[in-house]
Amino acid sequence: MFTVSSGTAGTISSAISAAPWSNEYAVVSDAPGGYVEVWKLEDPKQTDLGIEYEAGRPVARIDIQSCCGHALWLP
Repeated sequence: MFTVSSGTAGTISSAISAAPWSNEYAVVSDAPGGYVEVWKLEDPKQTDLGIEYEAGRPVARIDIQSCCGHALWLP
């Protein structure tokens, strides 16, 4: 897919989880940064493995003190 620096690499924990209703969205948590972001994946390309995205951008963010090793979606 693609790599984006979070600015806190090499520390505690970051996680990403795909949205269960769409392959165009993912939630990203960054423990040392103390935030959770929803990302919209962009520039889809068909590959032998299926659709892969070449870019993405945050569309929502919440800062949470003492945050987050794992990311998940709740209905």
